Amino acid sequence: MPEALHKCFVVALMLGSCATPAVADNLTVGEIRVRLFFNDTATLSEPVSEHQSLKDLPNGSAKGELPTDALTRRGPSTETLIDVVVRGAPNGYFQGRRVEVDVTDSKGATVEHLSARVGPLNESGVYFASFLLRDTGCEALIVTARLNVSKQQVTRRLDFECSE
Repeated sequence: MPEALHKCFVVALMLGSCATPAVADNLTVGEIRVRLFFNDTATLSEPVSEHQSLKDLPNGSAKGELPTDALTRRGPSTETLIDVVVRGAPNGYFQGRRVEVDVTDSKGATVEHLSARVGPLNESGVYFASFLLRDTGCEALIVTARLNVSKQQVTRRLDFECSE
């Protein structure tokens, strides 16, 4: 019995199902989604659009400045949830694959390096790797996501700023 099939059989016996091992070349980072975490209500915003202004979020004073009601109706935010969308074969399983995220400031200095394993993909061939960035809100950040087995990467700029 081929090793991959044997592993799948063992997983099926243990879990009652079998994710299909997939080829690494089919796995890609699709996009980076961003949502604000509102500290006073422990809720998340709707996804933040690519060019959305993120001004004065730590003190909640941005209420009249952001165009989307879903972002403005809540209070202060000093944490940001990053969802890295990984795409591949439906129901695929990629053993040993990791999402690597580098967060830098606008000058290129490293703020944080994060990593998470890629779990089984859903029936649509998607897996969401989520990361919480703390102490966000006044400094622009650049988030770069890639897989540990690929040179392909996706970058997203977060234009946080605070007025004096």
